[in-house]
Amino acid sequence: MFFNHLKIAWRVFTKRKLYGIINLVGLSVGLGFALLVALYVKDEFKYDKHHVNADRLFVIHENSFKSEDLNTEPDFFDTKRLDNVSKNVVQSLAFADLLEGQVPEIEQLIRVEWNSVSVEKDGKLQREELRFVDQNFFEAFTHEFLMGQPELALSEIDNVVITDEVAMTHFGRLDVVGELLQFGGKEGDTYKVSGVIRKKRNSVMDVNMILRNENSRLFKKYKNGKEPYSGTILFALIPKSSDKSIVAQKITDLFVKTEKDKIENYKLRLKLSEQNPGITYDLANIKDLYLDPTIRYGSGSARLY
Repeated sequence: MFFNHLKIAWRVFTKRKLYGIINLVGLSVGLGFALLVALYVKDEFKYDKHHVNADRLFVIHENSFKSEDLNTEPDFFDTKRLDNVSKNVVQSLAFADLLEGQVPEIEQLIRVEWNSVSVEKDGKLQREELRFVDQNFFEAFTHEFLMGQPELALSEIDNVVITDEVAMTHFGRLDVVGELLQFGGKEGDTYKVSGVIRKKRNSVMDVNMILRNENSRLFKKYKNGKEPYSGTILFALIPKSSDKSIVAQKITDLFVKTEKDKIENYKLRLKLSEQNPGITYDLANIKDLYLDPTIRYGSGSARLY
């Protein structure tokens, strides 16, 4: 039967060659575009799945309700942030200190600060994206080390981990462990390269350089008691993903206990009811951040919508 259909198709094609060629080209172009779309969609869904602990790694975010609608989850076809709630991933260092040791389900708490720095190259300053992180960063986040060892990469305060692209840009080679980088010109600080990682494209953690939090100017001011700082993002590594709701509720309870006046003032300002919690906390898995339009984090796909 199949060969009969094949013979008929061939006869029609040879009798009407132009018509057959048009159909064949159209089919080929259509299949080609369908394949490209499939590959693109597959690539979009691969974000941050390379982390060994991806299923257990969550970002802590605040839910600030603007109305009596307490829904926090977007529908499948939602392409923008929810109108009834604002989700904020930026937290204060004081709140991070409060969480440590208070929620036993959190195995590790990792603080991440987004920033950028000028690095001297050939007498000129070049801007590079960097992240200030806790020393345990590479215990929770997986990166492919081309040079250096992840367990030692942030063992010293003046260590800096760079991507292979930065290594090639500033040194012209990858074997640069032990080399020095000058930040902010001749009067700036000098850091020692302790590791080179492969630049990861499919990740919201788009980074060129990684330093310890102790090098952050704002972190130093906070630790010295000079001023509060609300510019850090908190990641929590928990035993299993099913513990998410338990951890979120404990964080919310802790916040309510310590910031009761803040919550009441917020509810009063927005004229929310007594039953409305006003502010709660939740956890979002790192694999979901990129495609979640309700949370803006780094190189999220929300910009595509």
